[in-house]
Amino acid sequence: MPSRVTAIGLFVLACSVGTLAIQQPSGGNPEAAKLRNPVPATPESIAGGSTLYRRRCAACHGIDAKGGPPKEDFLKPASNLVDDKFDHGSSDGEIFFVIKNGVPPELVMDGWGERLSDTEIWNIVNYLRDTAKKSGGQTAKTAKDGIYKGEQAERGQAVYQEKCSACHGDDLSGGGFAPALAADAFSAAWTDKRLDTLFTAIKDTMPADRAGSLSPETSADLVAYILKFNGFPPGQESLPSDSAALRHIVIAKP
Repeated sequence: MPSRVTAIGLFVLACSVGTLAIQQPSGGNPEAAKLRNPVPATPESIAGGSTLYRRRCAACHGIDAKGGPPKEDFLKPASNLVDDKFDHGSSDGEIFFVIKNGVPPELVMDGWGERLSDTEIWNIVNYLRDTAKKSGGQTAKTAKDGIYKGEQAERGQAVYQEKCSACHGDDLSGGGFAPALAADAFSAAWTDKRLDTLFTAIKDTMPADRAGSLSPETSADLVAYILKFNGFPPGQESLPSDSAALRHIVIAKP
């Protein structure tokens, strides 16, 4: 009998260490939310994350990442990692933080920071995001969720006045061949589209006389200003300057 108890204890410990229960104190982790995912969600990154997930996480969370039953009565069920419920924050940074550092103080899961590199953990984050999108489980962020900082929009306004207003107008109402970037015209053109499409259009085709001359950071600042002008609220995080991250944000009606 003692050997059986010992075996069960080791099995429980292994699953507690390996679980990816993405749960932090209610409300998430604002500091972790500031972390930017530095690893593009390329096919290679997603494939690497898939391999790591199956090796380290699937035993508890299921091969489809939709969770699993508790291994013992005193344990909680392993979390569904591809639905729209995040007790510990839904940003890439918060998910990364939990995988790396665990869920103290109960240690529902131990951290993987000493066994996986940061890049490997980001690959798992990218894999979970990709799996969630394919399963239709996670609700995409929208432009209403406070996705840019106020100072970022201020920088964008200065750039707009210098490089864009001559064609699009001081009030973003458009003129001639330049489309309006505000009010009903903006909503009709951009509602329900992914934010990366607006970002890419600005970065690759603007200004008309020097297409492609804007840096990704300046392009993101311009997007932030356009969002602010159209009534979308600022938040605590700067808008990312890469299209892969912006692809997960939908332009909703203000």
